[in-house]
Amino acid sequence: MTQIKQEPKKEQSEIQPKKEEQEEQEEQEQTEEEMEYEIEQIDLMFPNAQFTVAISIKELDDIITDKNYIIIKQAYNCYCYSDCKRNTEYFYIQGKNITNKYVIERLIECGLDLDCNHMFVEGFCQTIGSDCQFEICVGS
Repeated sequence: MTQIKQEPKKEQSEIQPKKEEQEEQEEQEQTEEEMEYEIEQIDLMFPNAQFTVAISIKELDDIITDKNYIIIKQAYNCYCYSDCKRNTEYFYIQGKNITNKYVIERLIECGLDLDCNHMFVEGFCQTIGSDCQFEICVGS
C-alpha cells in the first residue's frame, strides 16, 4: 500500500517573506540612491578638501562644543606613515556654535591633508582629560 504524503498547508506568514524581502530590497535601493546623492552634496560643499568627509549632512550642523574655541589634534600614527614620519598637528579653531561643518571648513582653510588610507573624516572625538581638545576620527 502506497502512502501519499501531503504537503503541509503553507500559512500566510510563510508566503509573506518574499513580498517583505522585495520591499526591503526596494528600500535599500532608495537608500543607496539617497546615499549617493548625499555624497555628491557633501563633495559640492567641500570641493577643496584633501580628505573625504564621511559625516552625514544631518550631522554637519551638530554642535561639537559649547566653548568658543577648540584644538583639533591630528596624530599621523597609523601604518601609512611608518616609512615617512609626520609630526602631530594641532589646529586652533575659534568661533561660536562650533559645528562639524565649521570645523571641516576651518581644517580645509588650514590645509589639512590626510594623505593616507585613512582619509575618511568620520567625526571629532573629545580627548580624554581635556575639555577643549578633540581628535579627528578617521577611517579607511
